[in-house]
Amino acid sequence: MIVSKHLSSLSLLLISFFPLSVFAAPSTFKELVNLILDFLGVLTPVLFSFALLVFIWGVAEFILNAGNASVRESAKARMIWGVIGLFVLFSLLGIIRFLGDSLGISSFF
Repeated sequence: MIVSKHLSSLSLLLISFFPLSVFAAPSTFKELVNLILDFLGVLTPVLFSFALLVFIWGVAEFILNAGNASVRESAKARMIWGVIGLFVLFSLLGIIRFLGDSLGISSFF
């Protein structure tokens, strides 16, 4: 129930931004790439914040439930997923930046 509520609000948010991308339709490939990179420039800090929040949530849960082994195991898993998320995001950021520098597109970070 809660997941469907969040999913519906997320889809409503994405649909509300759809007209902006339609009216800003690129006419060249470089404009298309810049439009995608601008979108990633907005999305990237949100994803980094979410991954960091998951990691910190795992650390706090691990510390606060020192006596409960089952909760500590789920907290360890949450910390691991947070670190994996941060690693993947940093890797993708590096790859995108390398490709952007190679292609002469410098509008991303």
